[in-house]
Amino acid sequence: MNKYYRLVWNCALGMLVPVPEDLPGLSFGGRRRSRRERKLAWLAAAVSTTCLYPLPTLAQPVGGQTIAGQATIQQSDATTTITQTSQKAIINWQSFGIAANQSVNFKQPASSSVILNRVLGSDSSQIYGQLNANGQVFLVNPNGVLFAPGAQVNVGGLVASTKNITDQNFLSGNYKFSGSSSASVVNRGTIRAPPGGYVAFIGGTIDNEGTISTPGGTVALGAGGSVEMTLAGNALVHFAVSSSALNAEIKNGGAILAPNGAVILTVQAMNALLRTVVNNTGVIQADGVAQNGGVIELTGGSSGTVSVSGTVDASAPNGTGGQITVTGQQVVVQNEAKIIATGSVGGGTIAVGGGLHGGGNIPQAVNTTVKTGAVLNASATQNGNGGQISVWSDLSNPASTTDAYGTFLSMGGSAGGNGGMIETSGRLLNVTGATVNTSAPRGGMGTWLLDPYNVTVSSNGSTATTGINTAASSNSIISASSIVNALATTSVTIETAGTSGPQNGDITVNAPINWSAATALTLNAAGNININAAITEGSSSSAAGVLFEYGQSSAAGAGASLNI
Repeated sequence: MNKYYRLVWNCALGMLVPVPEDLPGLSFGGRRRSRRERKLAWLAAAVSTTCLYPLPTLAQPVGGQTIAGQATIQQSDATTTITQTSQKAIINWQSFGIAANQSVNFKQPASSSVILNRVLGSDSSQIYGQLNANGQVFLVNPNGVLFAPGAQVNVGGLVASTKNITDQNFLSGNYKFSGSSSASVVNRGTIRAPPGGYVAFIGGTIDNEGTISTPGGTVALGAGGSVEMTLAGNALVHFAVSSSALNAEIKNGGAILAPNGAVILTVQAMNALLRTVVNNTGVIQADGVAQNGGVIELTGGSSGTVSVSGTVDASAPNGTGGQITVTGQQVVVQNEAKIIATGSVGGGTIAVGGGLHGGGNIPQAVNTTVKTGAVLNASATQNGNGGQISVWSDLSNPASTTDAYGTFLSMGGSAGGNGGMIETSGRLLNVTGATVNTSAPRGGMGTWLLDPYNVTVSSNGSTATTGINTAASSNSIISASSIVNALATTSVTIETAGTSGPQNGDITVNAPINWSAATALTLNAAGNININAAITEGSSSSAAGVLFEYGQSSAAGAGASLNI
């Protein structure tokens, strides 16, 4: 390397480029740059995508010592071979890196065999080359782990962690990772595990911009203070972040592919108030290629924000749609997001901010927003019933708001089946402009349930609350046009959740509702129903009609009334 430049990895070009050593952020002494250097600096900045990876400082794993089990290490030219003859083994390394032209190969007794590689030195693990194993490989380095662009990993199972695990816990199968390290696990390469295998990243922060795939297996990314996981053979069957850490977060801008499997992104962060701790801008797929859709969970803990702007897909072209859960203290489904749990023989389940009626043991968000361009689809595509969609925030919290402005689809199949169930719920609920469809070409239409506290139907609906409700006593304002538009394809139930503070659980209709489809409108109030405008249903179908129910709450029941 000459005294003016060094090589760095440029994400946009996918190659090493020369950069002046005094480029801002890469300064080596403050020397004034020449005109030529300034041009190169401008070029580097113009093509950079804000991630510059240095050349790996260490090639091949160095200083390995087997401290438990049986494993031998052989190094020849660019290849390191670790031969493991016991079911479990532990190797402590001074450093563990793989240059672009190098490979590290683990030969293990079986796919259920596990080897722990712990780095004791001060360098991060930079993987540029190939890592291969027929069994399971744990790589633990508190200084950080990077799978760089061009890295190729093919293993039976992989754990990459900046949190430590004790020898005793590892050997006894108690896979608990903890420690004070806040370093990152970063993937820009390609990581593959076989059918039924797993890939797990554990650290202070996790960032995936590459590709992770395991058909029928599990991809689990966990950021926080400690993580616990359970293995059964070569399968990951339990994964949970059990304590929080400062600045913990997960980003996915790449592709996570687990067809017929499960994807888990979970964070516990100490200082996460109004900060995005799970951010998916890429693709997450647990679709059912040959069977039912899989499971996808994005959870941000009790204080973090979960943001979805990419694609989350648990569809099943030949089965029933899978299960998708997105929850945190704040949940934002961005305009460009697509959350899909369709299935040929039945729609799946989509829970955003909480489960249907607040159930399913799903932590409930305080503020949930589904923006206008977002699409949530749990429809049956051939012969089956539509699935369930819940967009929820915690009704017991005075600051609870749900802003549901997107497109929500839970249709019956084209060859048979009924429409499904869509619920939008929050202490303060806004649905202005939402598109809802639970139609069924060869079956009965499904239901849209709106269940906040007090509700007023008016000519104008509520506007966005920006995620914070400062007026707990405010009524939810639902536009009459939103109800009328939905009634063209969906039966609508407006149900007040009960009494709270100054709210009596009333429903007030102040604008006309007029429709002629074979759908039903149900007003179910914990308190009073006040009709101040005409409700007109023009269909002759027996499935259509209007139903009033009131006084369902014990607190309001004695004095509740229908006022027309």
